Amino acid sequence: MELVINARIDEKWHLYASDFSDEVGPVVFSLKFAPSPAYALVGKLQSVKSHHEQDEVFKGEVAFWEKTGQMRQRIKVLQPGPLTISAEADYQSCTTVDGRCVPGNETLKFGPLTATGAAAPAKAAGAIAPAAAKPTAVAAPVHAAPIAAIPGAPASDS
Repeated sequence: MELVINARIDEKWHLYASDFSDEVGPVVFSLKFAPSPAYALVGKLQSVKSHHEQDEVFKGEVAFWEKTGQMRQRIKVLQPGPLTISAEADYQSCTTVDGRCVPGNETLKFGPLTATGAAAPAKAAGAIAPAAAKPTAVAAPVHAAPIAAIPGAPASDS
């Protein structure tokens, strides 16, 4: 199953992605999933079509989106039945107007989903324990509420 996070970013702002070094300076977009015996993360959080450039302020390569952004995380469902997945998103947005940056934190919920079929073995190749900070998925996309570029102004895609 693949979890999809869509971000709608306000005009003249950009949202930092997950595909650059956290040692550069801005907060790298991250998800910390709530542990559950019902699923396991598969691989790392993937930023989709982020823009990479050398940043003079942070003195290194950063990745970000303007207007819209998307992250994808694969999971392996380990138990059939209803499933709700929670994750804490940490991120940072900056404006191109005056260079001001603001951190953000949101709780994302995926579901309730219904998993059918036989449960996958818990020791699946490439599976990562749910307590890991980076998530993954394997089937149909599930959309979470988007992250807004300006904290306190979350956008909603229902």
